[in-house]
Amino acid sequence: MRLAPAFRAMLDAVEWRASGVVAVHGASGTSVVDGRAPRAAEELRRVLYEEFHAGRPVTGVAADPDEEFLAELAASVRVPWSLSGGWRVVRTEEEAEGDRSDGGELAVEQYGVRMTVRVDRHLAPGSRRPGAGEVVALRLPPCRPGLSPGFFSVIGSRGEPEGPLTRFYLNLPVRSVPALVAALTGRLERSGVTYAFKTLDLPAAYGRRDGTVLYARREDRASALECVAASLTGLPEPARTDIPPLTERVRPAVGAADEPGGEGFAGLSFGEHRCDAVARFLLGHHGRGTTALVPLLATELTRRGIDPTAPYVTTPTPDSTTPAAESTTPVPHTTTPVPLAGAEESTP
Repeated sequence: MRLAPAFRAMLDAVEWRASGVVAVHGASGTSVVDGRAPRAAEELRRVLYEEFHAGRPVTGVAADPDEEFLAELAASVRVPWSLSGGWRVVRTEEEAEGDRSDGGELAVEQYGVRMTVRVDRHLAPGSRRPGAGEVVALRLPPCRPGLSPGFFSVIGSRGEPEGPLTRFYLNLPVRSVPALVAALTGRLERSGVTYAFKTLDLPAAYGRRDGTVLYARREDRASALECVAASLTGLPEPARTDIPPLTERVRPAVGAADEPGGEGFAGLSFGEHRCDAVARFLLGHHGRGTTALVPLLATELTRRGIDPTAPYVTTPTPDSTTPAAESTTPVPHTTTPVPLAGAEESTP
């Protein structure tokens, strides 16, 4: 059986050491993981992810947001406010501070993400004030800083895409990001594509192969790719061609991949999902030679819904998670406060 070059590169990078230790040799150096440690699989997944997907460490960058950069990104977004359903009220203001003439505030939650909204500004027109436990629709701005930790997220005016999804990956110089945001969101809004979009929220974090990601329905793949390709022209600096190796190169500087599904999907991004499958496989086959591992890994990847010759393809499995049941942007499965950007309503 054959393996895609990216999967074969992972096997070739591994050195087995005594007592269950795994060494991974990559362009950034050698990382060592103790295979007996309680969280060995997660640590090996991180090493593989940084080396074979992101292309650089994803930790060690200052956690404080760059407010000036975020403001520049928000000003570049060409998306109006939109209606978002399915938010559960977890607390009303009366429970804490009493009523207010403007309707007060509500704490709402969806997909593990919690935020506070103003009744007079964010409830859908004509809605009555809901109580705790009720599910409501909200009027929300497109900019969602904090929705996906480490990223500045945008939800298009038609809401989040549902069903089978395609992800497009871009590796941009930071100087080109605001221009790309303006061009891409404007084109997507005019195209009728339902989409979500995220880009790194810290200038120092750029240089990752997966620094900017667009999510669209698989049925909109061609239209979304056309918008991406057109938006890459005329940037202050061209997009880099060093894209995630696990993706399909659909343009010189654009990688594409299916939404992950199947075993081990929940809470993981595409790159994490693929690297998690390899990490757990390696820890279960310590000491085996590469030649023997190739067919075994191909079989394991197939079982987990991953095409071993085309890592960007997700195949159905009996335990596949329906993408529509999950948030289309990779949000944590813990309650996370999310600020809302875009205090004023805007039009494309």
